[in-house]
Amino acid sequence: MSLTFTGDFGKLKEFAAKLEATPKQLDVVSRNMSEESITLIADGFRGERDPYGKKWKKNLRGGKILSDKGALRSSWNVVKATRNGFAVAAGVFYAAVHQSGKVIRAKNAANLVFKIGKRWTRKKQVKIPQRMMIPTTARGLPGTWEQAFNEVFNEVMGAHFG
Repeated sequence: MSLTFTGDFGKLKEFAAKLEATPKQLDVVSRNMSEESITLIADGFRGERDPYGKKWKKNLRGGKILSDKGALRSSWNVVKATRNGFAVAAGVFYAAVHQSGKVIRAKNAANLVFKIGKRWTRKKQVKIPQRMMIPTTARGLPGTWEQAFNEVFNEVMGAHFG
């Protein structure tokens, strides 16, 4: 028995070349998803909501939550973006305290001292409520993030494969 192949072999070669270039496209997908993450985090700050849609607990000082001076809000950046994945992180040390919620205590002084409105306040400890900015592994990817990542993937790979 002999096999006979017919068709447009030029298109087949073109498709094979695109398949070969796919790992490079995955780098692009990862880079674009990491940038989309920064946008989604910024959306959370604007809406004062966590990635799952839960409203952030109000702060004692009033005003925009987690946006007093904007340092935390503007510190998010892409740390890594390769075909194997990506990472984003905040550039301020206290982001983790807000992400997970935590009790903070005075270490080198008798009290924490901070201003609420026009009054100075002293406390031995303060409970910082959880105000998530990025999804957690335990809870999984929220629908809005999943949809955004699917759109990025489809846009990049759709353009690549035509």
